[in-house]
Amino acid sequence: MILYNIFCQWITKLHCRLPSLPPEFQIDPNITTLRGVIPKFHFRAHKPEGHAQFSLNWMPGVGQTDGEGIEQDWSSINPAPNSMKEMGSGCRHDTLDDIWSDLNY
Repeated sequence: MILYNIFCQWITKLHCRLPSLPPEFQIDPNITTLRGVIPKFHFRAHKPEGHAQFSLNWMPGVGQTDGEGIEQDWSSINPAPNSMKEMGSGCRHDTLDDIWSDLNY
């Protein structure tokens, strides 16, 4: 199962894209069933007729998930790069680690 916000578009040409992916992202060609879902947060951007087909609510054996909580915190981290422009990589890493820790990740 693949949880991806544009899975309904991505899957249509998957067979063409697979050969160009790096080896670590290749999908076993023996897989006969590949299910994809669209996270609930992104459903409003999709046509209603695709909702049931790609909804976590209708997938057997799938539990409830937010799966997108991290996207809701981008507004908290967006200002950070302005203060990190002059930082070295170690300081930048520590700063981002502090910010994400404060957001409880």
